[in-house]
Amino acid sequence: MKAERELFQKSFLLLLLFYISCILLFRLVEQTPGSTSLFVSANFLNWDALHYHTISINGYYTGMVAFFPLFPFLWKLLHVGPIGISIVNGLIFIFSLAWLASAYNIQTRKLLLLASIPSILFMFLPFSEALFFLSSVLLLIGLKKEIFSLVITGIIFSGLSRPVASVFIPAIIILHYFTGDNSKQKIFQTLWMVVACAGSMLAVFVLQYVQTGEWLSFIHIQKDWGNYLRMPVIPLNSWAGGFIVRLDAIAFFFGIASAVMLGYILSGKSKIKINFDRPLVFSLCYLSILSIIILFTRGGVLNSLNRYLFCSAFFFITLDNALQKIVFSKKNILLLFFASGIFWLLFASYVHIQTILKFELLTLYLIMLLAINAENKFWKNTGYYSILACNIIFLMIFMQRFLSGAWVA
Repeated sequence: MKAERELFQKSFLLLLLFYISCILLFRLVEQTPGSTSLFVSANFLNWDALHYHTISINGYYTGMVAFFPLFPFLWKLLHVGPIGISIVNGLIFIFSLAWLASAYNIQTRKLLLLASIPSILFMFLPFSEALFFLSSVLLLIGLKKEIFSLVITGIIFSGLSRPVASVFIPAIIILHYFTGDNSKQKIFQTLWMVVACAGSMLAVFVLQYVQTGEWLSFIHIQKDWGNYLRMPVIPLNSWAGGFIVRLDAIAFFFGIASAVMLGYILSGKSKIKINFDRPLVFSLCYLSILSIIILFTRGGVLNSLNRYLFCSAFFFITLDNALQKIVFSKKNILLLFFASGIFWLLFASYVHIQTILKFELLTLYLIMLLAINAENKFWKNTGYYSILACNIIFLMIFMQRFLSGAWVA
């Protein structure tokens, strides 16, 4: 416990210093001649942030039923402005990630790498990501340490933050079925997990009914927004085009890779034992099921997938595990090169040589990520510092885009 507490304190201070440095770097870039200051309160209310702000003031009476209540309730309770709640969100995220790092013994180099993922921007904005991250950390630590009260608390908070029942319930059932433990205690716990998940969503629906007078208004608004079951249209796409498409493309790559990895583990061929790594199996279920649901409910438009995947503790656990186990070798590099090249065809990478080259930059990114696990010190450091620098640059770009009113995720 003492070692874990010390690692938490070290991780918290490291993360706090890292993000303060990123903010100062962004502010420094803003001070260049001819630049307009974007770091003002009104600019933090773009996109979903404005909807959450409206709910925090008026509840669901204005019909914003697509957004779940935990975050706007916290915002209303604290009664702070957009920048104030962004700071609160940032501290919640830093605390959560430090706790995750201490529980899973994530070392400094990998922790900074995870912390620099560009989509992490949303942890420092008036969005629900930070609270959902905390909720998923509760769930994962509860699974790891077999503290059932933490598991249930994490599920309930997750269900009040996001519409996760369609993802969590299948994941819970898969986790129970493949652990092979049909004791009364495990069956009882699984049932309670399903009940907690369904119950939290029901509580949201009841709240929305009280304020709107309409049952299942969330489902109706999703259909109006084009989110309903149908076959995806190829090529796959995303909002805003350009590198945002490629951002969601690499997120979808990770989602499908998670499905492949999950299938490998469940087949019994993997050395990973499900009983001893239930958090990893649940994380893989989340990433793969969510990716498939978005694929088949949005007609092949993957907008926001990168935010849903990369801003979750489930992705952090999966990536940390993959970096420990996947070997950096010529065979794996070639496999990654050809597999990703074929995968990018789903996003019409073939339309122009420039488009092909831009998508191949994603492949290069994946190879550098794989190099972090190399035995050779040169390749290990080259991969690590290349990814870290790339992440920080795009974190700055994403912040600039968001505060300018452009779409990020």
